[in-house]
Amino acid sequence: MSSQDQRESQRTKSVYLTQDYSTSSQLTQTEKDLLIEYQKLALSLNELSALMNRVATVPTRQILETLRTLESKSSLVFTLVKASVYGLLQQQEPFEDEHYDGDSNFPAMDSDM
Repeated sequence: MSSQDQRESQRTKSVYLTQDYSTSSQLTQTEKDLLIEYQKLALSLNELSALMNRVATVPTRQILETLRTLESKSSLVFTLVKASVYGLLQQQEPFEDEHYDGDSNFPAMDSDM
């Protein structure tokens, strides 16, 4: 769709949203009410679309602050998990030294067997 077609479509939509259907003599009362409700709905959806577009394109200060806090907390959790894993590995090393021969990867054999 070309930009000229888009502008024409926008003008057509704008006309339908601003037209006063309540004074039309060619429509029944039910049709008038229905068209007025559709106008209200279309205007509300346009407002919602504009608001969502603004929120999606311009990050607010509050969102950025929340993301910074989340980033620092997740970094802290990652560091704590790393330290815990390192601690567990350090605890297992003496256990492995007692049960394994220094010359091979196989468990040490008792001479009583």
